[in-house]
Amino acid sequence: MIRRRLLRVLGVAVAAATLAVPAAASPDTGNEAGGADVTLTRFFSLISGAKGERRDRETLKGLFRSDAQFMYARRVSEAEASAATLASPDSFIDVLVPMYERAGRRERPRWMHGDTKGDLAVIRVQYEWWDEGGKPIQGMKFVTLVRDGGAWKIAFMAWQDDAPTAEAPEAPAAASRTAAKQLPR
Repeated sequence: MIRRRLLRVLGVAVAAATLAVPAAASPDTGNEAGGADVTLTRFFSLISGAKGERRDRETLKGLFRSDAQFMYARRVSEAEASAATLASPDSFIDVLVPMYERAGRRERPRWMHGDTKGDLAVIRVQYEWWDEGGKPIQGMKFVTLVRDGGAWKIAFMAWQDDAPTAEAPEAPAAASRTAAKQLPR
């Protein structure tokens, strides 16, 4: 009885530890991101920080394929169609990262849900962000990653923030709670 409980506790601990470790060449994992979620967790960590804190641009740039694309969609008003802005990783790093540094931007995933097939992963991320002293705003990111030389690289990322008063959507039943570093508010 005690031995069974001990084995169960150890099994849970090992399972939790493996969620935080990227798989070097993980097989197809059905409804899990198979290590690609670790790349996204690293992305959130690298863009977040205190006001005036410089972000590690080179490490951040290393998370993306050289031909990656970003798309930020925003709703101007209920009567108008959404507007979308496309950018490269260099544009993202050159324009948005300095803004994040000035504002003390913090961003973290609330949940991730993804699928993989071979060297392709598609992950949906419910996230929240806030600037130093500000209120959190929810949003959704849709990210495509490609395994490139054994590492998961971001190939495409599209996102849209919700209105500040919007309720956050519930996580899908199979969504993984990430092992993301919990950032202070």
